[in-house]
Amino acid sequence: VIYQTEPSKLGSKKIRFNQDFVIAVYQIQTAVDPRYVKPFSEKTRVLYTAQTAPDRLIKSSDPSITALYKTITGKETNPYKQALLIYNYMLDNYKLEQQTRKSGDNPYTLMETGKGDAYDWAVVFTALVRSASIPCIPVSGVLIDSELKTKNHWWSEFYIENFGWIPVDPALAAGLNYKPFRPVDDPRSFYFGSLDSQHVAFSRGFNEIKQSSTHSKYIYRARSYALQSIWEEASGTNINYSSL
Repeated sequence: VIYQTEPSKLGSKKIRFNQDFVIAVYQIQTAVDPRYVKPFSEKTRVLYTAQTAPDRLIKSSDPSITALYKTITGKETNPYKQALLIYNYMLDNYKLEQQTRKSGDNPYTLMETGKGDAYDWAVVFTALVRSASIPCIPVSGVLIDSELKTKNHWWSEFYIENFGWIPVDPALAAGLNYKPFRPVDDPRSFYFGSLDSQHVAFSRGFNEIKQSSTHSKYIYRARSYALQSIWEEASGTNINYSSL
């Protein structure tokens, strides 16, 4: 959506632009029989190579991550069961903080302190699953509760060959304060493989937007509703500018 106006017509007036959007939402439920899940065979696919590699946000090759994943999964080789072991380990050993932490806080301190917010849980879960060589992405967006209140939220998806992407919401399973339209009887079981219809995703995976000018300012603000880098550009004739 682009709004355009001529500065000469503004004068000292302030103008506010509003845009309403209507989106279709739906619940996702998966049914997987782990007996039929096999280790990956098509490891040259871009989906596999890109979503198992570390990136700016997901530090899946960090020694502390790889060591923990090996401790959790042991000799298990089934990708679905490995992801479930990681999920259950986090629920059994970490505590969820209800309030979102500061933007610059390191999400991987969750592994040291044993507590973190929904963002930390999604990032660490994704990193551990990727470390097991399973394609996995963080997802960011908003939750809309039964009172139509919104909050920034983060969850994950992992990929099973010949099946597809499977959603996982560790924070809701861990007891995040949230009022769905329809109560979930067993959040721990439901949010591994299913999502209610009140999740609205803004980005899947970390999207690094490149600058078109080498002089533009580069910014990354964590714990927002979109997992992406952003940048600002200004012409060389500007003396100064400010932005929010």
